[in-house]
Parts: sequence; C-alpha cells; structure tokens
Amino acid sequence: MKIILFIFLSFFCLSCKERIQRKKVYDKHHNLKNVYDIKGDTITIYDYAKNGKLMMKLKFKQDQFIDTIYYYDFKNHFVTIDSSKGKYFYGTETIILNNGKYGYKGGLRFKKNTSPQIASQSRLRFGRHVGANEDGSINDDIDFKIIGDSSYIYDVRIKNRKHYN
Repeated sequence: MKIILFIFLSFFCLSCKERIQRKKVYDKHHNLKNVYDIKGDTITIYDYAKNGKLMMKLKFKQDQFIDTIYYYDFKNHFVTIDSSKGKYFYGTETIILNNGKYGYKGGLRFKKNTSPQIASQSRLRFGRHVGANEDGSINDDIDFKIIGDSSYIYDVRIKNRKHYN
C-alpha cells in the first residue's frame, strides 16, 4: 500500500511542475536568431548574432524585464532591473572592465509593453552616467533628464572625446 501511495504522489508532483516550452526563431538564412524558453508567464530570451554567438540573455514577465539582462559584448556587461512604477520599469546598466574596475554605470528607464522587443526599444538614459578608463580615471560624467519620451543631457561634469576601444 505504501508503494502505491508513493508512486501516486511521485506522479502527482511531477505533473505539477511547470514544463519549459522552447521556441526557436531563425532568420531568412536559417541562422538561429532567438530562443524563447517559456515557463508559466515568464519568458527567458536568448538573442544571437548572425555568427551564432550569444549576444544577450534576459527574462520577461507580462510587460517588463525582470532580474538581470546579460550582454555578451564585454566580459561583464549587464542591466540590473531595479524597480517598476506605473507604466515604466527601471534598471542600472553596468560594465565592469577586465581589471575589475567599473567601466560604465548609469540608470535606464523602459516603457512597459507586452512585447519584449518594443520594451527594449523604449530604453532611455536618466540620471548620472559615469564612464571610466582602464586605469579607473573618469572619462565621462554626464547627467541625463527624461522629458516626454526623449532623453536629454542635463549636466556635463566631464566629457572626453576618448572612448573605450
């Protein structure tokens, strides 16, 4: 009797777990463009370059990004989603250089949308954005202000013409 109860409970628990549905999207040349892993109402999106290299990984739920967006153009480039209020959600973009020092840090605002692509395109800079050189010295120190659906430079502390390699 205990064995039958154990088997029944095992099957019940396995059927309760949400399964991940995977959807792959290819471009017209049959190169992998995106992979969508759907679990419940959360979608994990993997975005690939034409050469097959992973460019970005993010999670999307209902109408906004959640958790952290990882970019694979630098070793440590990511956007941490900080908060959500009204029709917007907010994050902090960070690039950490190979020597462990900050290369860039600044706030972003996104407009909520049920389409991850449209939400991504709504990205605007706001607040203080600081860029640094390999030695840790400040390269750019700029404040941005959002007016309507546009981001404007509000104040410039330091703006060098030299940028990252």
